[in-house]
Amino acid sequence: MPNPVPAWLSARPSLWVGLLTWRNAVCRWPLAWTVLTFSLLTVAVLGRLPVVARAVASLAGAPLLLFTVTAGMLTAVILRRRRQLASDRHRDWLAALPGDLPLTARAAVAPLAAWGVAALVVAATAVTAYLPFSAAAALVLAAAAGYLAAIAVVALVVAGGTYRMQRTQAHGRSRHERPPSRYAPVRRVRPDWARQPRLLALGYWPVGQTRFWDRPKVRARSLVLLLLGLPMGVPGATALAAAGAWLVILHLVNLLAAVIRVAFAASWWLAPTPLGAMRFTAAVSHRAVGGQILACALLVGAAYVLAGPHVLRAALLGAGGWLGVVCLVSVAACLCAQRTRSMARSALHRWMR
Repeated sequence: MPNPVPAWLSARPSLWVGLLTWRNAVCRWPLAWTVLTFSLLTVAVLGRLPVVARAVASLAGAPLLLFTVTAGMLTAVILRRRRQLASDRHRDWLAALPGDLPLTARAAVAPLAAWGVAALVVAATAVTAYLPFSAAAALVLAAAAGYLAAIAVVALVVAGGTYRMQRTQAHGRSRHERPPSRYAPVRRVRPDWARQPRLLALGYWPVGQTRFWDRPKVRARSLVLLLLGLPMGVPGATALAAAGAWLVILHLVNLLAAVIRVAFAASWWLAPTPLGAMRFTAAVSHRAVGGQILACALLVGAAYVLAGPHVLRAALLGAGGWLGVVCLVSVAACLCAQRTRSMARSALHRWMR
């Protein structure tokens, strides 16, 4: 009996399973194509607005910007997906098969679908905005080039990591060697930790996660992009002030993201305990909120010293608004994470872990 599956598809089980999953999803939700078509028509109607038309025209005039943004975003997405696939490799039933797609190719499949939908949206908006065909083609080609560049960058990063690991093994060093530095310092153990457990130690988790994200090797790359974006002739003091403000702003964003991530991880860990929402929120976010207040105070003080008292009101309003957003997002994340029965199985929880 002839095999209905082509030979090239049989040799790539991940691709075959992905096609079966896609077919099952289409059969399960037959109205998906209708919803997609209606969404494209809605976006196309928005292209008739003058503001949207001007924005699309400006984007078509700067394809290099679209290429850079697409490449940066998709590189981060593909790298994250590849690390997740590598960590779940021991649970993947396809890993035992002799031939399969590389992890980088498997990680690039989901962004490919997202890029296809985005390309359709851009094309529909460009058509309704009465842009020339060359402008619409430039937008789609710039996004496609960004997608291919993201795959190339991920491949280079993976090749560099493999080369460093091989050199480390060649020099006789263990792969499981303790890292040279610690971003979350070990605290002194309380003498009554077994009899009187406390929940406030959860506050160290977001701080430790933020220190890991703020390590100098990562921050140096963002500083290079910032300094290259400064115009020529900028004084050195202004450049240093911009670099300092950039580092503090990134620290604020990382603190907020760390609270969200720790809330979901801690809810998974504390699911068997009858823990109240207020205690959980206070334990997870109290140190991070304190760090946010100190960093905002630093930014306000620097703005007052560098720009004078006339910017003090705007700086205080901005800091107060940011702290309000931090409190609202932290409380919302902790409340959502507390719904362990439904949230622990969600795609958001798996992504945050």
